[in-house]
Amino acid sequence: MNNLISVSVLGVSKAGKTSCLVSMLDHFKKDFFENIDLHFTIDALSQRILMEQRGKLISSLDKGAIESTNGIRSTREVTKYNLKLGQKGSDSESLMVEFIDYPGSWLNNGNSADFANVKQFAANSQVLIIPIDSAYLMEMNDDTQPDIILEILKDVYADLSQPRLVIFTPIKCEKYYGTNDSNRNKAYHALLLKIQEKYENVLSFLTDKSRKKNISIVIIPMQTLGSCKLMYFSEPEYGVKDPVFVVTQRGVYSPKNTDQPFLYLLSFILKNQYESKNTGFPGFVRRLLKNHKYLNVTSEQLLQLCSNTNGIKVLQNSHITTF
Repeated sequence: MNNLISVSVLGVSKAGKTSCLVSMLDHFKKDFFENIDLHFTIDALSQRILMEQRGKLISSLDKGAIESTNGIRSTREVTKYNLKLGQKGSDSESLMVEFIDYPGSWLNNGNSADFANVKQFAANSQVLIIPIDSAYLMEMNDDTQPDIILEILKDVYADLSQPRLVIFTPIKCEKYYGTNDSNRNKAYHALLLKIQEKYENVLSFLTDKSRKKNISIVIIPMQTLGSCKLMYFSEPEYGVKDPVFVVTQRGVYSPKNTDQPFLYLLSFILKNQYESKNTGFPGFVRRLLKNHKYLNVTSEQLLQLCSNTNGIKVLQNSHITTF
């Protein structure tokens, strides 16, 4: 069994792939697994990159407004964040989980080699995270991703035989999501409807009866910054309009819901690993010896921490998940 597990983001440039990953992995603290039978390590290079990117996110809140030139800039090269997971107090083999980021321009720059690389990342990943720019989607009624994403998925999921998890993560959603007041609830409901409308063909492909048993689908909104709210879109003489956010609390970094994608994907990964290791005669022996049982137990523990509220919408369970 290959113990290297890949998770990759799938989205065009400026969709928010890097911010999404950094905000999610920043929640990955040592006390995260305090009551869970897992230990983890993160390699020094990944830790350094995370701290640098986190610093850029925080510094974007220093001024009264956030423009496209603030915070994390577009990714220029492939970046991998490497985590090692294993059972506490055990010498059993560990799982290596790599989170893959890459230039979003590879999806639409016309370079066939770059596009092929994106397809390869997607094909090799047990989990795909698809960030959605909520501001563009809602205010400009614009999202250039769905057609490109559908093209990729039709290729890499054409003959899918292994379980996969697809997480749609609406980000830049502070205007529509985050409080319990009725107006905000209506706004988030409208955002969900818009996502399902714009990504209708993608969702139809993923939920087709020929592959639905192998694909779990969840929508999980994330506030990668908090403390800000969409104000308006810039009006450049040339080029693309960019969103401008007003900072509601200067210097206060308060991301929301960033733990949930990690909980869902880790529960899925451990469950999938457990099922894979317990197939056939070797799996029968492992079950008798209760080898790798911790994978299933820990998956269930993490599942209990997964929220089915906070704007999270489970669209489909595969045959191995019960989200």
